[in-house]
Amino acid sequence: MSVSDAPQIANVQVASSQLSQLLAWEQQIFAEIMAGRDKQGLLNALCEQLNALWTDAQTLVLKQHRNGRIEILAAPSLGAQQRRQLAEMMSNHEDPCLAGLNQPGLQIIEDIRQDTRWNKVHRLDSPLEIISCWSQAIEDAAGQPRGVLAVAFSQSRRPDPLAQQLLRHAAQLAALMLHVHSQTQQLRQLLERDPLTHLYNRQRLKRDIKGLFQRQEPFGCLYIDLDHFKDIIDAHGHGVGDRVLVEVARRLEGCLMDMPGRLYRFGGDEFVMITDVCQLPEPMMAMEQLCARILERLQQPMIVAEKTFSLSASIGISCGVEAGADYYELLRMADAAMWSAKQAGRRTWRFFQQDMVDHLEEELRLEVDL
Repeated sequence: MSVSDAPQIANVQVASSQLSQLLAWEQQIFAEIMAGRDKQGLLNALCEQLNALWTDAQTLVLKQHRNGRIEILAAPSLGAQQRRQLAEMMSNHEDPCLAGLNQPGLQIIEDIRQDTRWNKVHRLDSPLEIISCWSQAIEDAAGQPRGVLAVAFSQSRRPDPLAQQLLRHAAQLAALMLHVHSQTQQLRQLLERDPLTHLYNRQRLKRDIKGLFQRQEPFGCLYIDLDHFKDIIDAHGHGVGDRVLVEVARRLEGCLMDMPGRLYRFGGDEFVMITDVCQLPEPMMAMEQLCARILERLQQPMIVAEKTFSLSASIGISCGVEAGADYYELLRMADAAMWSAKQAGRRTWRFFQQDMVDHLEEELRLEVDL
C-alpha cells in the first residue's frame, strides 16, 4: 500500500462507520414507529441523529400544509425564540431551505453568500447562523413533496455521496413517520367517532376528560338523557329513532356555538357535554343558561319521516374539581344528578349533591331486599 492510498482508506473507514450508524438508528427508529412513539418524539430523534453525524449541523423537519402554510415539525437544536423567528421567515417564504418543497431530490446551497435566493435573509436577523444548507424533499406515496428535511451549517459544506445517501434515507424515514402518524390519526378518528351521529364517542370522552384532569383545568360535565325516547322506538321503530338521534345531536351541538365545549354520544339516547363554563365569572348561572337552551332547542318541533316530535331531557351536572381527578367518579356524580332530575318530573336539570348518591344506593338496597 502506498502512502497516497492512506487518505482514501481512511475515508472508506469513515463512510463504513457512518453507514453502520445509519443502519443502527434506522432499525431503532423502525422499532419506535412500531411501538407507537409519538410523531414529535420520532422526528426529534431523527434530527438529533443527523446532528450527531456532522459537526455544527442543525437539522429541521418542515411540513407544507395544503393551504401553503409552513409548519416546523421538529427542530430540537433551536430555542423557542429561534423557532419563532424562523417561523416568521417561512411565513414570508424567505427561507431558501424551503427550496426542497418545490423541487424533487436534494437541493444544495454550499455558500449562501454566493446565492441570490438568500438576499432577503441577509437583511434579516436570521435565527440561524447559516453558511450552508442542504434540503431534501419529503415526499408522500404519490411522489408529491409534503415537507422538507433541512440541514444547516455555520460553515461552507458540500455533501459527499454518502451524506447524500444519508439525507435521502432520513427523508424517507421522515415520510414514513408522517404517513404512519396520518394513518394512526385516521384510525383513531374512526375508533373515536359514533357512526350514527358522527359525534365523539365514549372512548374519546374518557381520553379528553383524563387530559383535562392532567392539565388541572376546571370544567363542567352535563349528562343528558332523553325523556321517554323508548316510546318513539316502540311506536315508530329504530329507523325513525336513529334519525331523531341525528337531529338531536345537531341541535345539541348548536347549543355550543358561542360557548367552549364538546359534545359526545355516550350510548343509546344519552349524551355528555363537556364545557369550560366553570372558568367564567358566574359558572353556575352559565351552566343553568346552557341547560335551559338545551331544553328549549329539544322542545322545538322536529319533523322526521313525516312525523312531528317534541322532545325533552333530564340533565345532571357535575364539576371536574368535585370528582377528584377520577373519570368514573365524575360520570357517576353526573348520572346521579340526572336521575334526580328525572325524579323531579323530567324536563329539568340538577347539580350534583352527595345525598343524591346516598338516595340511589338506598333504593338499590331496597330492590335487592325485595
